[in-house]
Amino acid sequence: MEVHQQERRILNDAIEQAYLDVCDLASSIDLYFHTGDGVLLLLYKNFYYKLNFLFRLTSNQEEMIQNATKEVEEIGKWLDHPQCTQRETQMETVLKEGLLVFKKYDLALNQRGLIVLPSRRK
Repeated sequence: MEVHQQERRILNDAIEQAYLDVCDLASSIDLYFHTGDGVLLLLYKNFYYKLNFLFRLTSNQEEMIQNATKEVEEIGKWLDHPQCTQRETQMETVLKEGLLVFKKYDLALNQRGLIVLPSRRK
């Protein structure tokens, strides 16, 4: 029992860190769209990598399989489709689509309890 709880705690920590990393990158992409600052290809590569990692950690969890199949499928399609090109306008479009599917996935993760903010109550 103790080993299972420890494994679950490690997985929860990994999910939390991956989630925070994707949120950080999504904010960096938003900043790029507002200011033009940043290297678009680097933002795309990092966002794709971290979102893919988060997806791999969470998409096979029971909560997502039973209650978020649409969101899992949308992220899966975005990740599976070879989208990145060297043309900046196409890359911007792909990133905007990625942000939209992540927003839906983010909501599903929170609604299904895979991302839980700590309570201030003790």
